[in-house]
Amino acid sequence: MAKELFVRIMDINEKGYGIAIVGNKVIEVPGALPNEYVHIKIGRKRRAKIIRFVERSPLRQAPVCAYYGLCGGCLWQDVKYDMQLRIKQGIVEKVFGFIKYDFQLEKIIPSRKIYWYRGKMEFIVGGESGSVVIGLRELGRYNRVVDIYSCWLQRPVANHVLQGFREKISILGYKPYNIITHAGFLRYAVLRVSHHTDECMVTIITSSKGKLDLSFIVDDLPVKTAVWAVSDSLADVAMGDIREVIGSGYIVENALGFNFKVPPFVFYQSNPEQAEILFDLAKRFGGSGDKALDLYCGIGTIAIIISENYGEVVGIEMDEDSVKVAYENARVNDVKNVIFIKGKVEERIGGVRGKIDTVFVDPPRPGLSKTVVYSIGRLAPSIIIYVSCNPRSQARDILELEKYGYRLELLQPVDMLPHTPHIETIAVLSKQR
Repeated sequence: MAKELFVRIMDINEKGYGIAIVGNKVIEVPGALPNEYVHIKIGRKRRAKIIRFVERSPLRQAPVCAYYGLCGGCLWQDVKYDMQLRIKQGIVEKVFGFIKYDFQLEKIIPSRKIYWYRGKMEFIVGGESGSVVIGLRELGRYNRVVDIYSCWLQRPVANHVLQGFREKISILGYKPYNIITHAGFLRYAVLRVSHHTDECMVTIITSSKGKLDLSFIVDDLPVKTAVWAVSDSLADVAMGDIREVIGSGYIVENALGFNFKVPPFVFYQSNPEQAEILFDLAKRFGGSGDKALDLYCGIGTIAIIISENYGEVVGIEMDEDSVKVAYENARVNDVKNVIFIKGKVEERIGGVRGKIDTVFVDPPRPGLSKTVVYSIGRLAPSIIIYVSCNPRSQARDILELEKYGYRLELLQPVDMLPHTPHIETIAVLSKQR
């Protein structure tokens, strides 16, 4: 049976949830800030729901979005931005508090924009009783979609396209996909917008139970290119097999003077403008040398950007499409000293030969496997530049890398995603001789 209590919020965790201590138990309170006094109902897994605020933080503000609190896209839109930065800085300090030697922890770099900054949004098509809703998952509910007509996170042109998409599918009468029964047709609309050109690409993902009239949907909409992809996967993932392309099938992002083709299903930083800061820091921190290794290189962004500083750069990436695009991006930028290897990093890093001056890593959220850590240690580069979207796994990996003679010299947090608890960090590690 759920228990109701009045609690003082003591801290905030890496998920962005407030923390209360009840007896000897730690209770997560989503939506609460440090020092707030709240009336809560404790549910399963030591997580509570706020019934009401007794004392609110003076660092709150009115959210600009009408869907805030319902949609799961933002957690902190009602928190002043300087407070968001303080919270994120504090999270990084706590995560890396285990390091007992001195290192340089820099102040978090704010986002250039706090609204309209996202270059990619994945909208879900859902609905019940014949109605169609297009939006994001309801906060804390995987099977409910909040109907969203405009989002403050994506660029204005994408909101225009979203509204046009809504109008066109209402005319066509397509049925939404049901994540529970797996019946229906329309699954996702993924919008990408280049911060450099404002060009928009829409990717519509459906089940295989029908034919999409892509031309009708995008006619008169401000899109450079449109893609139809099909997926019958039970997984809630906005990817599929491409069936039709109108236009080029990609948009172009520009970072530090380099152009990068970005097709539908490859990774590019969600905040493209802020990504320039991230890439520039990685390049400067990495220095220069004869040879660099770029692990989890994606479409070649870091490898191509740092190529000016090295005689040769080798990138490793498991996604075949990303490797093809990486080579195309190298060609477009007239970069001839990069090599991209397709395969899992764990399997291909062992084949790297010769002296490596710098290793750049930008892994998925789980971080590095022990095999990769061992292989980096064997290569013994002078410098490791570790870019991470998960400070916890990054801190764990740094602890492992210390066993191979590395020491954390500098840690730079960067705010890539305002109004969310997500933090990007760049760590500089040096080999102790």
